Amino acid sequence: MPEMLVVKNKIKEVVSTIDKTFNIGSDVADALSAKVDALIREGVKRAQGNARRTLMGKDI
Repeated sequence: MPEMLVVKNKIKEVVSTIDKTFNIGSDVADALSAKVDALIREGVKRAQGNARRTLMGKDI
């Protein structure tokens, strides 16, 4: 697993704005970080496919 790409406290903050009674499982940050990593990798491939060396929001 690559390094952690999300902040656990921020996940808790977002979830609590949706529903204050919700708890966060210990594996949520790892799972979310893996998703973010995959999105970044896909975005880089898209940018490369468009002959760019800058990752942009539209690549995600």
